[in-house]
Amino acid sequence: MSPKVTPPPQTLEQKLDRIVLHLERLDKRDKMRTIGGGIRFFVNLIPLALFLGGGWYFINHTEEFMKMIADQAASSAAEYTKNQTKGGIFDQLMKQVTVPKK
Repeated sequence: MSPKVTPPPQTLEQKLDRIVLHLERLDKRDKMRTIGGGIRFFVNLIPLALFLGGGWYFINHTEEFMKMIADQAASSAAEYTKNQTKGGIFDQLMKQVTVPKK
């Protein structure tokens, strides 16, 4: 095995320069983390804005939505009634199932 090589002792100024170098690296890293956090914050605001905008639109146009629902229900009921008067599937099944009286 090779003997361990010990680094030469550093002066106080060299140690302080090394500390300053590490602090500068940390400062750059923190700046990037702050920018990334800000971007993430604004990206997370998009779904919230869409949800609130959709709620506001629904509140302002509730009458139109209710009218569309009522119109659709009325047309479905009219179609059902129309099919029943023409002799629907139920009447055909009843004719097949019932036993004629003697």
